[in-house]
Amino acid sequence: MPNKDPQKRKEYNKIYRENHFLELKLYDTNRQEKLVRQEPPEKKICKLCGRTLPIDRFTKDCTRSSGYKSVCKTCQRPRNRTSENKPSVKERKYFSGIWKRFKCSREHYEFLLNRQKGLCGICGKPQHSAKSEVKRLCIDHSHKTGEIRELLCVLCNRLVGFLEDDPQIVDKAKAYVEKWNKKVNNQGIRWQT
Repeated sequence: MPNKDPQKRKEYNKIYRENHFLELKLYDTNRQEKLVRQEPPEKKICKLCGRTLPIDRFTKDCTRSSGYKSVCKTCQRPRNRTSENKPSVKERKYFSGIWKRFKCSREHYEFLLNRQKGLCGICGKPQHSAKSEVKRLCIDHSHKTGEIRELLCVLCNRLVGFLEDDPQIVDKAKAYVEKWNKKVNNQGIRWQT
């Protein structure tokens, strides 16, 4: 990749695709010359609806021999909506991920969540996202033993990670925050702008 600038990268990728897209290098065994350059087809048959449509109605896919997906865009949209965005599929993916990473089953996660009444184990707040939706709490675990401790909100989970599970650092951080809270309350210190 020649450039990190998104616009220049986009231009580079477009030129690269135009030069290399669907170019099949078929050589004569004796002469080693390029014989054929295959152009994309003008029309294609959708695998689902069976209609013959112009090629611009199909999504590009460089992994396919034709260079386009076998399903038209209109048939692809409902398939995406029905399979990926179902809560059951999202939940299944989430719980299979935490099983692989922590060996924590759905039942164990829900047991921890009910025991904590859906609140973070440190700050006692429910996990919220930027869209004010309730999100799942993170699984806090010991990096030494792998044992699951409790469920934490994202901020508290990161805090514990940054403090490296070291009580001395926690005590120093607490003393630091208390020291500056006292100075601000006693002296009214403000940042100069």
